[in-house]
Amino acid sequence: QGDWSSDVCSSDLGIFNLLESGTQRLFIVDNIISGNGTGISSTADNVATLLNTEISDNTIANNNSDGIQLRSFGGASHFALIENNIIDGNGVFGGNGIRLVAGDPSATTSLLDVTVIDSFITDTANGGGILGNVIDDAQLNLQIGRAHV
Repeated sequence: QGDWSSDVCSSDLGIFNLLESGTQRLFIVDNIISGNGTGISSTADNVATLLNTEISDNTIANNNSDGIQLRSFGGASHFALIENNIIDGNGVFGGNGIRLVAGDPSATTSLLDVTVIDSFITDTANGGGILGNVIDDAQLNLQIGRAHV
């Protein structure tokens, strides 16, 4: 299968994904993501949009804002698995280890369903370990297991 690992360092957004229609499976596996504004940002937006994000076996460290930011807006559905990551020293200029945002003022319900398991979320400088934020008409499901926060 080969070595798929890579380093993503020193950019405004380390890894950025925005899905505005359709269906997508996003895999972010075995990387070093460090020194960015936000380490990983993955967003689903608009009705009938379905995004599955898997973030596993990464080191996400020393990013200025959030280590990981997952969002769902406009009636979209976003399912995510955050597994076996080291999320350390993020939020230097304000942010969180993991930021979860679901919501929209429209009449449709956005869904963000996240499982965090077997991960270390430590030394967040100016924020929280995990922050969940629901805005207006939305649903956030969060399951946390075997995590060190």
